[in-house]
Amino acid sequence: MQIETTVVLIGAGFSGIMLGAQLVKAGVRDFKILETASGFGGTWYWNRYPGASCVSLYCYLPLLEDTGYMPEMKYSSGTEILKYCERMGEHFGLYERAIFETGAKEFRWDETSHVWCGTTDRGDTITTKFLVSCGGSPFNHPQLPAIEGIAHFKGREFHTSRWDYDFTGGDPRGNDFNLHKLENKVVGIVGTGATAIQIIPHLGKHSKHLYVFQRTPSAVDVRNNVPTDPAWWKEVTAQKGWQYEQDEEYNRFLATITSPAPPDKSAKKKQLLVDDGFIISVREMFDTMEKNSKDGQLSLGKRREIADFRLMERLRHRVEDIVEDKKTAEMLKPWYDLFCKRPQYSDYFLQTFNRPNVTLVDTAVSKGIERITEKGIVVSGLEYPLDVIVWSTGFSTTALGLEPKFNYKVLGRSGLTVKQKCDANGGYATFLGLVTSDFPNYFMFGHAQAAVSVNFPSVYTVEARWIGYVIAEALSMGCKTVECTRETEEAWTEEILRASRINTEYLMSCTPGTFNAEGDIEKFTKLKRSQNYGGGLLKYRDIVDAYIKEGELNGFHISM
Repeated sequence: MQIETTVVLIGAGFSGIMLGAQLVKAGVRDFKILETASGFGGTWYWNRYPGASCVSLYCYLPLLEDTGYMPEMKYSSGTEILKYCERMGEHFGLYERAIFETGAKEFRWDETSHVWCGTTDRGDTITTKFLVSCGGSPFNHPQLPAIEGIAHFKGREFHTSRWDYDFTGGDPRGNDFNLHKLENKVVGIVGTGATAIQIIPHLGKHSKHLYVFQRTPSAVDVRNNVPTDPAWWKEVTAQKGWQYEQDEEYNRFLATITSPAPPDKSAKKKQLLVDDGFIISVREMFDTMEKNSKDGQLSLGKRREIADFRLMERLRHRVEDIVEDKKTAEMLKPWYDLFCKRPQYSDYFLQTFNRPNVTLVDTAVSKGIERITEKGIVVSGLEYPLDVIVWSTGFSTTALGLEPKFNYKVLGRSGLTVKQKCDANGGYATFLGLVTSDFPNYFMFGHAQAAVSVNFPSVYTVEARWIGYVIAEALSMGCKTVECTRETEEAWTEEILRASRINTEYLMSCTPGTFNAEGDIEKFTKLKRSQNYGGGLLKYRDIVDAYIKEGELNGFHISM
C-alpha cells in the first residue's frame, strides 16, 4: 500500500492519542497513526498482567473533561485504562486514522522533496510532511537480566508485559484473574518492584507454590482503593478546567518535597482530588518537618532526613505487623530513603507472604541470582525447581532520562539517527526534549531533556500541546520545513545542565536501581546531557505556555 499524508504519528498509546486529539482540535485532519498492536493503549495494551493498575489517582486518565468519563475506582485498573484509551480513540475520531498491526520500519528524510519517506513491516510505503515518534513511555521495552544460563530453562517463562493467559488462565478484558491453570504449577517470579507487587497476590492465590526472588525490598504503604462516588465526582468536576487545576496542584505539591526551599505550609492543607499514596507520603513528611522546624539547630536537609527516616521506620513496622514469619518480615523491610526507589502502595502484597504456599527468596546474600538451569533458579548454591518463571524485571530505561529508543529507524540529514547525530556533535542536544537539529519536521515524545512527573500523562499533556501547536502553525504559515537550530538546542542543553537537581552523591548512596543506573557511576555520568529538566514539570509547562502565547516559531530555521 502507498500512503501519502500530512502527519504520521508512530504509536497509539497515551502520547499518540493525546497528540491526535490536539491535532483534531487544531483543525489538522490529514494524519495517520501507525501502531504495531491491534488497538489503542500503548503501555496498557501490552501490560495486561494480573492486577495491573495505575499508581496515581484521577489525574492519570487524560482528557476526562473532553470525554465526560468518570473513573470506576480511586485507582483505575489496567482493564479500565485500556477501555478508556479506546473511548478516547472513538471520541476524537482516531480509529479512522489508525493503521493497526503495522509497525514502522524506517523513515528517511528526503532533502529534495522535503518529506519523510517511510516503510512498514507489512511492505507499505509512506510519505509524510511531518513525522512524530509517540513512543514516549519508558515501559515499552521489556528487559531481561544478564544472568548466566538464562537461555537454558526448559519450563515455561514470560515477561510480565507479555503475560501468557493461555498458560495461566484468566482473561484481562473481563478483569478475570483466576489463574486456575497454575494450581499444579510451581512458579517463580523474579523481582519485587511496582509490577511484581500487583502480580504476586494473584500468583500466591492460585499457584501450587510461589517462590518470590527478591533483590531489594520495596517500601509498601496502604493503598485503600475504593469505588468512585458519583455524587462526589459530580461536585468536584463541576467547574470548567478542574483537571488542569488538579493536575497543577498535584505536581506542585509533590515538587515541594525536593525543593531547596522550605515546604509550602499552605500546600499541605489543600485537599486534592488526586490525594493518592504519593501525596499522603509527602504530607506525612511535611508534618514531621514542620514539627522539627521549631528546633533552630536543625537545617532543612537534616529535617528532611529525619522525616524520611520516621516515615520509613513506620513502613518497616508495618511489615512487622502484617507478616507473621519474623525472618520473612526482616527480609521485606526497606532500608533506604523513601525516594531512592519508587514508593509502592498495596493492601495485599505483604499479606501474601502469610500464605503457606509462598516463599520469599532473598538474593542479597549471593548478590543476585547465581544462574538459571534447565530446571529452575539457583541462589546461594541452592536450586529451586520451577515449572514457570515470570520475569518482573522492568524495562530498558533509567529515571535520569533516556535517549529515544524505538523499534524502527528515523534517519535525518546525512542518514544518521538522533543518537548518531548527537554523538557526532558532542552529546545529546534538543529543544525541550522534543525536536533536534538535522531532523526537519520531526518531533519526539519522551523524557530526555524534557520534564518528568510521578504522573506520566501530565508530561504528555504539555508535550502534545506544544507539538500540536508547532505543526498547526507551520501548516498555517505554509512552511516547507521547520527545523530546530543548533544554537537553540545547545542553549536548552545548557539550561538542562544548569537546572540539574541530580544529587550524584545521594543517588549513589542508594541501593542499585533505575534511579542511579544500577549504581554504575560511569554510565550515570554519561547520561547527564540526556537527564530530565531540573526545573520541574510546572516550570517546563510555563515555558511551553509562554512559547505558544508568543505565536511565533522561535528557535526554528524555517523554509517556505
